[in-house]
Amino acid sequence: MSQFFENKKNLYIAVVMILVLVLVISIFIYLKVFKDKNLDENLSKNNIPTEYKLELGVLKSDFFQGLARYGKYPIEPRFPGRENPFEPYE
Repeated sequence: MSQFFENKKNLYIAVVMILVLVLVISIFIYLKVFKDKNLDENLSKNNIPTEYKLELGVLKSDFFQGLARYGKYPIEPRFPGRENPFEPYE
């Protein structure tokens, strides 16, 4: 009977060690991946890369100015549906 408890104890120790190992590896990978991606240090208001800047010239283009609304606003549904959608059909 003592051999059963000893094997069960070894099993629990092995499971705990595996979980600790997975946790340590996960922390290492997290720190390795996100080490260089700190946006607060790399970017400031004056040092924004060009691919992230908003170009407002698009809003002044003839195409954008020519866009207009058509139809009636606000849109009303054609078929409002049933008052209680969960009521059985008769």
